[in-house]
Amino acid sequence: MRFKKFIPIILVIISAALLRFPFLSREFVLEEALNVKDAIAISQKGYPVVYMGEQAPQSIHLDRTPGLFFFEAISFKLLGVSEESARLVPLLFSFGQLSLIYYFSLKFFKNRHLSLFSAILFATNPYIIQNSTHIHYDGAVFAFFSTWYLFLACQKIISHQNKWQDHIKLAILFFFALFVKYDPTLIMLFVVTIFSAIYWRPFLKKLFLSSFLSASLFLGSFYLYNNAFNHPEAFFQPFLWIFEVFSQKLTASSASISQFLWSDNYYLLIRFLSWLSIPLIFLTAYAIFWIGKEKTLKKDPRIVFLCLWLFSFCFVYLAFGWSGDFPRYFAPAIPPLFLIIAITLKGNLAKSKKVFTKAAIMAFLTALSIFLFLAYRNWLFLDRITGWIPHLQIPFFAITIIGILAIIITHSNKNTRITLTLTLIFLYFFQIIAQNIHDLKSPYSLTNFYGYGGYREAGQFLKNQFHQNNLILTFDPVAYYWQGEYVDFNLFGTLHSGVNFSLITDLLSQGSFAAIALPDIYLKELENASSTYKLDYQTAIKTRFKNHVNFGGVKGIEVYY
Repeated sequence: MRFKKFIPIILVIISAALLRFPFLSREFVLEEALNVKDAIAISQKGYPVVYMGEQAPQSIHLDRTPGLFFFEAISFKLLGVSEESARLVPLLFSFGQLSLIYYFSLKFFKNRHLSLFSAILFATNPYIIQNSTHIHYDGAVFAFFSTWYLFLACQKIISHQNKWQDHIKLAILFFFALFVKYDPTLIMLFVVTIFSAIYWRPFLKKLFLSSFLSASLFLGSFYLYNNAFNHPEAFFQPFLWIFEVFSQKLTASSASISQFLWSDNYYLLIRFLSWLSIPLIFLTAYAIFWIGKEKTLKKDPRIVFLCLWLFSFCFVYLAFGWSGDFPRYFAPAIPPLFLIIAITLKGNLAKSKKVFTKAAIMAFLTALSIFLFLAYRNWLFLDRITGWIPHLQIPFFAITIIGILAIIITHSNKNTRITLTLTLIFLYFFQIIAQNIHDLKSPYSLTNFYGYGGYREAGQFLKNQFHQNNLILTFDPVAYYWQGEYVDFNLFGTLHSGVNFSLITDLLSQGSFAAIALPDIYLKELENASSTYKLDYQTAIKTRFKNHVNFGGVKGIEVYY
């Protein structure tokens, strides 16, 4: 009988797996290539010491703690090194997080329909689809531990469970959260601290003591780990990285209140529209409205906890502007968002049988007419999107607005709200389907942030053309597939690192490179900098390298050889 309760969530997980399957085998991009290299190094040597080109033979990437690398290394040990085995790690953590959302929402609210609806929202959301195959710390790995920790802590506080075995469980999860990433772990502890201070202060004493002991155990283990491999300086790298990032952001943000609130967030609105989806944003606004209106919801400690969880993570990353470049940082804030929406809509869903068909037909006809028009004008499935212009969001926005207006005009009875809610839910799933179709057909991906980069093809082309001892000027994702000697443009060019071009220009002048494989934007930057470093760009590249292949992709990878 107990197993029957979990049949619905098992079916949801299987459905979620089918949504993610087409994106499981994707070429590694930018930081992903570095993270995979570090994981391979741990699987082979026990430590993330990797080859980063002739000029940096031993690089250590411990600006964050190595939890992600260890989980990836285990996968490589068991299944071999491949893109599938690498992406399997965040995928499994994402499914684990999905199970936690279903389990704890069922435990908290005793409503299977509510739990299943929140799980479905989570499993099918395009933002979560992106993060569940993305090899980064915050996307799925940390989000799994934070979801478990926060739900468990809330349960203990509400039910006044304050035994040492309760705190040991939390301390173990706290240890693993630190093992993956420091700064969001502190936000996680902050949420529990504030909630406990409001509802049950006796919990705080053991919480702080167990958290301190857990952090001490982790730091001691991390220190011994670095010393065992003769790199004691790596122990300080995560601390220095966090301090550097926060100090830079605080300095930039203090320039003005406006910049503080919206620094670096040019992409924020567009990414919200793509990944949270326009209908879901309307549902979120609806949920906030009802929480403000209903006294029982406002006073419910479970609702207070979910709101505290959501806003604590969102505020930090909004305020420091990280959402613009690194939207995966919002992953720990997604579970409470979906659960809040599910809670506020459960009354409407219970009364939905009579109006579901009408709402579905209305939404489908609206959506179909707009997409037929866009297909006729050839505005769907564009090859490239410049500056994240949301060409797919325009029809979704139009569909949602037209659907809402149609319901308001045609309904004047008590079923209006129910019909509106169902229409938004239907359009939400319609947007997910459309974005998945788009991502499978287009070289550029809206849903999972990858698309076709041309990195694999360019790297394999170099591998077939040159000996591994030949020196190539390229960058991480191409270098991963090349697997030979190279100089990393990201390390020695100005675009990312701020280091001058002198090393690259000297090697170009000496004719040291057998080939160049870079995105067109990097080549333009190199051309612009060539006069400063007294490099004849035309001779050094266009004349010296007689052959040229453009592999296209999102960045426009070009190979000169």
